[in-house]
Amino acid sequence: INSAEFFTQSIYSGLFGIGTMIGKVPFDFDNNFDSFDISPDGQKILLNRGGRNLFLYYLKTDDYRSTGDIKSLPYLFLPRNTSIKRVIWSANDLITILATSALNGGFESSIFRIDLVSQSNSLTFTQMEEVTVKDIVLTEDEKNIALMRNDGIEIKDYKTWNYISKFEHPDPFSIIWKNNEEILISGKFFTELLDT
Repeated sequence: INSAEFFTQSIYSGLFGIGTMIGKVPFDFDNNFDSFDISPDGQKILLNRGGRNLFLYYLKTDDYRSTGDIKSLPYLFLPRNTSIKRVIWSANDLITILATSALNGGFESSIFRIDLVSQSNSLTFTQMEEVTVKDIVLTEDEKNIALMRNDGIEIKDYKTWNYISKFEHPDPFSIIWKNNEEILISGKFFTELLDT
């Protein structure tokens, strides 16, 4: 705890709950460039260092007493021209990351996935084949994911990453799921609601 934080906690400790420290980042956290995502169960953190380095940590308050096996945690280092655009972390610990890169005056995207349950013995980020994705949005029930491209959207099964359907829409700007079956696509020329 730095001195300013200690002073603030001493004044406001009766008004606000301070919480419990459950982990320590192994380097200085710069809130101008660094960010993090917490798992839905609150037990893991995906730390984005400087927009290019991703670290996965397990948050345990008593891991100093652990006598379990040594585990190598995944790390993803992105090229200098790449930044994280979106992180989707489902309740079943499947993480999908959309990254964008500046390339020859345009943009290219990359999608990385990691399954913390089925890959629990050797955790690694896997790069998917898609390179023209502008955005990704998960349904509320976490069964399907929509991939927004320049010419429309593609629906995939979130767990298996299998193709389900595709809808053409010229130059879409934004997509949002209205419910688990309907998706709203807003584009340069018009907005439409589609039943998937």
